[in-house]
Amino acid sequence: ISTDMGASTPTYVGGLNASVNGEGFFITFPKSTATVAAADMKKTDFDYTRVGQFNIDGNGYLTDANGNFVYGFRPDEVDKPTRFDGPIKVPSDVTGASFDDHPLQLTNVKINSLGEISGTVKSTDAAKDGKTVSIGKVAIATFQNPEGLSKKGSFYYGAAESDNSGNASATIPGGSTSSLMTGYLEASNVDLAKEFSDMITTQRGFQANSRIITTSDTMLEELVNLKR
Repeated sequence: ISTDMGASTPTYVGGLNASVNGEGFFITFPKSTATVAAADMKKTDFDYTRVGQFNIDGNGYLTDANGNFVYGFRPDEVDKPTRFDGPIKVPSDVTGASFDDHPLQLTNVKINSLGEISGTVKSTDAAKDGKTVSIGKVAIATFQNPEGLSKKGSFYYGAAESDNSGNASATIPGGSTSSLMTGYLEASNVDLAKEFSDMITTQRGFQANSRIITTSDTMLEELVNLKR
């Protein structure tokens, strides 16, 4: 059984969703961990996925469809992405949410094609109200041999030091790294019509081979009877 790691047809659904326009995976993890160096990615049990169905949880973290934290770079690190600083925390519009220890209330949180998460400040301070602030950028993981990744169930893949997925890297979208299609989700790249056709062809081939064996057995039986 081979895995097709190629990009599939994106479907527009709107919201805080994104599709990788090319090679690469989003990096997710069920827990919030400390800063991880890109060189240590395969030492950490990250989940890699191409499903960018993102939401903001009650604590202001960017999460995927299963509630796993989405990892990326803080704004002061996006120009030198040699590490990613843990899950992206998006200040919500809940009173008391903060970013860099500064109280903020954000509305209209969105993601762009370069993976940047931004929002509009809602404040009683006229100097701050309406300004757009950057929260960070989602990380895109790439592997020398993505076919070497292991299946972890659902739409997740895993990497380990002992596998043959090759070197791993985490970078921001854009440039030599695939950009994002915002508001889109990638559909499955399994062609059901082709798979059913292949299954029927294989089944008919098995039936034909079974009949050949039956015919050969009948001929041998007749030969034995003639000898008698």
